[in-house]
Amino acid sequence: MELQQLVAVTVNTLDKNLTDVKVSVALQEDNTVLGEDVKRKVCETLGLKPRSHDLFSLFTCDTNAKILQRVRDTDHIFCPVKGLVLRKWCFTQKQENQIIIDDATACHLVFSQAERDIKTGRLVPNKEQEQKLEEYLDPGFTIEAQYIYLCQSMKNYFSIRVDNCMMSLKSEDEFTPLSLSEQQVSVELSSEGVVVDTGQHSVTIPLFCVRSWSINIVSSLIQYTYKSRADPDVIVILETDQFRYLHAGTMEAINDFRIKHNDSSSFFSSMTSTSADGTITIQENAVFDDDKAKKCGIDLSDLI
Repeated sequence: MELQQLVAVTVNTLDKNLTDVKVSVALQEDNTVLGEDVKRKVCETLGLKPRSHDLFSLFTCDTNAKILQRVRDTDHIFCPVKGLVLRKWCFTQKQENQIIIDDATACHLVFSQAERDIKTGRLVPNKEQEQKLEEYLDPGFTIEAQYIYLCQSMKNYFSIRVDNCMMSLKSEDEFTPLSLSEQQVSVELSSEGVVVDTGQHSVTIPLFCVRSWSINIVSSLIQYTYKSRADPDVIVILETDQFRYLHAGTMEAINDFRIKHNDSSSFFSSMTSTSADGTITIQENAVFDDDKAKKCGIDLSDLI
């Protein structure tokens, strides 16, 4: 029996005191490694308990550490592998809190990410919260769990954010065209919806208003088609090299939405379609609610 060839893979974490994690995984015939193999080996090397593995995910990043794509277990990663990082991937407070209690290693990794989010400004504490966080960081007795719990109370903790997206709008009704001028925006994704923010104005599109979304791997686009009141559907077009990250975040936000609202809707294979050349994927939204959407008055005019 021929022995399977192993290759070395290096994965970073957000723990400032931890060097990169180096693991050996099986090389596939197409000169790739499986995301599942890499993640499992990294989690085991770090000492994470098996039930904590689902709280984390691998991501590919560029040279500036910007996340480009979430790596699923079934994904094939071409060798040599570069720019991989293990990060928390959880929008659900109940799940996160359970892991924090049960697994000290997982708690430390979640703490490291929360601490980084504070330092980079992704999370913004008020004065009282800032003072509390400093107390929890006492070098003699750092209280990591309490630090996390306080961060959880801050806006956008359970969300992902992508900055510097070029946005344009179009209407599905050719007789009522919208302005096509581009505007640079940031996008926040959570179970509350898709938040589009110019820095001066922000608008939230609830997830039940989103009829579908699509990604275009050639143009680096993600598009959200939403309905509001009796108006024709509106398409929000976002150009960003993080479009795959937004796509993964959308799916995760919808899963959390279903948990929070006891929504029994499900995704079926028929709800996903791909263009003949494989460059465009369209995903219908399982939690789209036409009746609720018609009651919403979403107005993006201030964003253009």
